[in-house]
Amino acid sequence: MRTINEHNQLFDKFKEKHNIYSNKLHSDTWSRGGCHNNCWGDSYPVYADREPSFHYSSFSKFNSLINDVFYSISDREKDDLFRLSVDIDSYVNRDYYGGSERVARFECDVERLFELLDEKGYIDEDHYNSEDEQ
Repeated sequence: MRTINEHNQLFDKFKEKHNIYSNKLHSDTWSRGGCHNNCWGDSYPVYADREPSFHYSSFSKFNSLINDVFYSISDREKDDLFRLSVDIDSYVNRDYYGGSERVARFECDVERLFELLDEKGYIDEDHYNSEDEQ
């Protein structure tokens, strides 16, 4: 069992090794529709993109991270990790003339994912600490 300080240090090393610079990992965005306006009062629709399936294969950064941590994690385990650490983040982009577009993206809670991977034994402490000795 690690202390909170040891956990935080290992989590920081995990993020550094995998080039993650915040506690959230985001996918590309997709549009959920809206409209854009211009200075003449015209309004143009923004059509919604096809919503990606809520599955790890739809979130390439998540999938790459999982494969980088432990290449042979099964598809079922990837799906479980995805469902337990990823949500859909949505927000509204507004333009200067009053139009708006609803946008969404997958958002992975990196610390939650790290904890899940650690609980399953996929975080090899020696692997992340070995860089200190180099």
